[in-house]
Parts: sequence; C-alpha cells; structure tokens
Amino acid sequence: MEQQAALSRLEPVLGKILNSKLEFKWDPDSGNMVSPDWKATVEVLQPGGGHLCYALFYEVFDGRLTGLLAYLPGTRPGTKPDEC
Repeated sequence: MEQQAALSRLEPVLGKILNSKLEFKWDPDSGNMVSPDWKATVEVLQPGGGHLCYALFYEVFDGRLTGLLAYLPGTRPGTKPDEC
C-alpha cells in the first residue's frame, strides 16, 4: 500500500502506472561489493498509448531514489515480449 502511494506521486513524470513490483536486492555471499537496494519495476502507459518500463533503485535506509532506468517491454533478459 505504501509502495503504491509513493509510486503514484511519480505518475505526472513517468506516465499512468499499470503494474509495479518491489524487490530487495542484495547477495552478501556472492563476493560482489554491490550495496543493497530496493528495486521497483514499473510498467507505465505513455501518452501515445505505448507501454514503457522503468527500474527505480532506492537507498535501503532513507528510501532516496538513487537510480532510474527506462526500457521497452520484452527487452530485458528473461522477459516475454510484452512484460517488464
């Protein structure tokens, strides 16, 4: 519920949110020094009717947005042609 409220504030910039998913990303045993973060994957409807996907990365403790990646549905490895 809180996630939806926070993401809905971004609709004027990103577009109408159709689907969203939130996941915690961190694997301390991998030997990779990447810091933990929250990743929100969002599918939006653009003004022209097309769909666009965003990956939003948030700092773990303060919840500050640290990264934003836009991509077309189906272009990420392991996704179907119409999914983010």
